[in-house]
Amino acid sequence: MKLKTTAALLAAALMLAGCGSASSSGGSAANISRAAESSAAESSAAAVESTAETASPESDAAAYVAESESEETSEEESLTAEESTPEDASTDYEKLLKTVDGSYTFTDPEGEEVTFSELHAKGLANVTGEGKAYALTYASGGAGNQMYDFYYTSDGGAAWEKGEPVSFFNGKTSAFPVEDGRLVLLIHMNSDFEDLPKAYTFTCSEDFAPAVAEIPDWFASPAIPKDKPFNAYASYKGGYTLTLTLKAVNEGAESEEPFFTEDITLDPSTLAPVS
Repeated sequence: MKLKTTAALLAAALMLAGCGSASSSGGSAANISRAAESSAAESSAAAVESTAETASPESDAAAYVAESESEETSEEESLTAEESTPEDASTDYEKLLKTVDGSYTFTDPEGEEVTFSELHAKGLANVTGEGKAYALTYASGGAGNQMYDFYYTSDGGAAWEKGEPVSFFNGKTSAFPVEDGRLVLLIHMNSDFEDLPKAYTFTCSEDFAPAVAEIPDWFASPAIPKDKPFNAYASYKGGYTLTLTLKAVNEGAESEEPFFTEDITLDPSTLAPVS
């Protein structure tokens, strides 16, 4: 009996000890868990603070680099834009023409107004290599001649002076300016002419003295057909090249029929077509 009682007491003591141990162990685990959570929170805060402290200089450096690269890119784009801007492709002659006030208006005896640019397009105005400009405006015609008033300027067209009038054979005129400062005039439909139109040059000297000269045998070039009467029309292309169009005419006919159109090269000295 004593043995059973003693065994029971020992068993009860062991159970009580076990419960105490479990309770103590559970408390310790809870404490460890709470300590771990607290440590993790503190570590996270420290990491955030550390990141904030250490990331700031790197961010500033990155921002600086990005800004510098952006500025360099902007400068490169600006330089590229400047380099890609086309240069003035005008020829020396075209630049020379721009020095003259093309809007200056002349008035002929009949009251018709015409600008320097319009006269230049008609082959009745030009500019010399010295930058001096001149213009011819129709004045009158009759008795086999046609008269032109002659104007000149040496200040880009701010002021024009009137020189001596110029006379040509009367007839329909197709004229064009040449880049060396001269004019070429092709005149047809004149009863005094035999079979072919006539060609003239007009030049203006350094002291603005006008000079007219016929170009002999301008239409004698083998490249120009002469098997029928024709009127001649010129379209200047630049340098010493033009497009020549010949139109056949019948006596008394009002219409013209084109039968020849070719590019013609002129002799720089005589301004006659090169054979």
